[in-house]
Amino acid sequence: MESGRGSLSAPPETTLIAFDGAVECGSGNGSINLILRGCERAADAEALFAGARSEAGLPALPSQLHAVRVWQRLPMVSPRRVQLSSSESPLQLTCYSLQIHRDVSRAFFGAVPPLRVGLPRRLAWALLLWLLRLPGVARLIGRLRSDA
Repeated sequence: MESGRGSLSAPPETTLIAFDGAVECGSGNGSINLILRGCERAADAEALFAGARSEAGLPALPSQLHAVRVWQRLPMVSPRRVQLSSSESPLQLTCYSLQIHRDVSRAFFGAVPPLRVGLPRRLAWALLLWLLRLPGVARLIGRLRSDA
């Protein structure tokens, strides 16, 4: 039988998030009833599950899991059926929505070069801001600007 043909091939799957190391598990407020927080590729990330449950109800998860991967078989249907696999145990969940938040500041600030401001300009701004704290200086600067 060729690969991808016939009744033995499983539907494709997509990894939604794969945490590295320890993952903190908790419950949220309101409709968010399961929160996973950890690191993904050396950046902070979290997965928020709304209305998460398994067939036997939402089991009591430990406060910490390790090497967690959340994935889903395609095509996606509503409510979402996701698989949560960890080094402790696998879990099949159904949830109404899943929000994944990733910290992108490291990538963003790595792509944007830092602004270089010289010492004379920094000292001039510091002096101006210090002078503006004194009463009447703002009016004096306003008059000087209107004359120019």
